[in-house]
Amino acid sequence: MKLDRRIGWGASLAAFAVLGWLCTATVENGSRGVVERFGAAKRELAPGIHLRLPWPIESIRRAEVDRSLQMPIGYRLVDALMEIDPTPREKQWLTADTNIVELKATVLYRIFDVRAWLYGVSGVSATGAGSFESSRFALRRLGEAALTDIVAELSIDQVLTAGLAVVPSEARARIQRDADRMGLGVLIDEVQLLESKPPVGVRRAFTDVQDALADKERSIKQAEFAANRLEVATRTRVSQMRQEARSSAEAETAEARGRASAFRDLASAVGGADSAAARKLYMDSIQRILKGAELRTLSGSPEEPAKVFLDG
Repeated sequence: MKLDRRIGWGASLAAFAVLGWLCTATVENGSRGVVERFGAAKRELAPGIHLRLPWPIESIRRAEVDRSLQMPIGYRLVDALMEIDPTPREKQWLTADTNIVELKATVLYRIFDVRAWLYGVSGVSATGAGSFESSRFALRRLGEAALTDIVAELSIDQVLTAGLAVVPSEARARIQRDADRMGLGVLIDEVQLLESKPPVGVRRAFTDVQDALADKERSIKQAEFAANRLEVATRTRVSQMRQEARSSAEAETAEARGRASAFRDLASAVGGADSAAARKLYMDSIQRILKGAELRTLSGSPEEPAKVFLDG
């Protein structure tokens, strides 16, 4: 009798324990939960222990909201951990100049609206695991679509050079815009471009082209440097020549002014053209012209000027 009573109490306690376990739900820190009653969302749950009706009446779905999550683009996390190379369809994009480039990127996002994330997107996911996977599938497709549109507007050179900075920022803006339109309830923190390179089959040729372009840029810079040095030297020489010409002009002007002043002084001292000093200057000049020949003069009168005779 006592044994039967103990078994009854034990069974009752076990039933209450199972019922208590079925009627409680735990939401971990950094997550939020949504209570579904017969599949319909009823209320949200904060982190902690909560009471609920037992399954299958009510069930709990959870999503992490307080940390950054990753969405791979151009590869899969499981394949990367197993060192399996992604398929060409996953990692290759077509550029504006009809070249192919291989890209790998990671979208960092945070969930701010649990209901929108869990129930905002309907349809069949890549794995067929329900709407939660459907939201992740939709976010992955938005990332692939954004990269497709951006790369299709750039040449392969732009993607592999300046595009390393342009593509991530532009992709983040486009993914956020499309996610808001779909009502995914996520905030895109960043798009990280992990890998950007040409396919293996043309990598050697592309490297040669890049080396040639680098040589071209280096030659252009060297020529520009030499041209700048020559321009500076030419400007310096021109400035020196101008300064020398200015100094020479000033010296010649000063000398000419001195000679003019001396001539005026001499003219003032000589007096008129018929003076003895003027005749003497005239005779000296003729003497120098005739290179030492002896001259004789015959005095004249006011009516008849003096005459000059060459002796011999």
